[in-house]
Amino acid sequence: MLQQRGHCAPWLNYRMTDIRKQSSAFLKRLRTASPVTTGALWGGVLGFILFLWLVSWGPLVVADEYRGKALDALSVLFTTFIGAWAGAAAAFHSERKAREGKETASRISAANKAIFAIAQMYMVLGNLREFYIDKDNVRHDPNRALKMDSPQPGMVKEIGFNFDELSFFLDQPGNSSAQILMKLMLLEWKYQVVHQTVELRANAIAELHREMQARRLANINQIGVDGIRQFYNAPYMRVESLTDQFSTVVDDGIKTIRETNANLQRSLEGLFPGQGFLQINFQYAATTEPPTTR
Repeated sequence: MLQQRGHCAPWLNYRMTDIRKQSSAFLKRLRTASPVTTGALWGGVLGFILFLWLVSWGPLVVADEYRGKALDALSVLFTTFIGAWAGAAAAFHSERKAREGKETASRISAANKAIFAIAQMYMVLGNLREFYIDKDNVRHDPNRALKMDSPQPGMVKEIGFNFDELSFFLDQPGNSSAQILMKLMLLEWKYQVVHQTVELRANAIAELHREMQARRLANINQIGVDGIRQFYNAPYMRVESLTDQFSTVVDDGIKTIRETNANLQRSLEGLFPGQGFLQINFQYAATTEPPTTR
């Protein structure tokens, strides 16, 4: 008998441990349940206890002529409770569904605003490339610093993203969604670099013209670019440097726009299956490199 009892002790301990774990898990789920579910559970438990009491002890407490009325009253009470619980549960789930729908619509709107901002950036940078950098193939002209036109200060507007509205990407599992915000931040920074470069180049060209007016040479029309580079070296070199930077940051910005839009669209397809979003019609298709003239 002692050996048999000792043999059963590990099994009993295991069963007790398993029961404690299941009880702990049940209590944890109960604490995190919705108020409607918790109320319904406790109401059902109390109703069941009241029913058992009436069936078991009712004949001793309630007289025969009142027992039927007591059962009728209990039935009405139980039916009222079930109806109230069903109504509260329906209202709760309806409110939660409406809240989730509103939240989803807000996120879709924020995503479309971000795509629209990307389209605006592409339109600005595409126009800069088409009408300034690549016009008459001036990009490859040795004298592009003086021949390439420049937008006037203030013509290129600032464009950015509302990262507060896009913060829902941080709530998604994994790192891919969070990386979208990093890519959008990088794109916004690169666009700001283009904006600042345009402003600086326009100011540098104006400074060169002022210097040439202040120290005007009699034969300025005959000395050519080499003469301008020699006599107005400092302001000219600034214009030349900003001209090369202008072409570089615009090309890089367009490439980043295409890559960021593709990554954003892919991420949105995973977050909102079947949902349509704004699409950008890129004019420079099939290549991320600037067009060249052979």
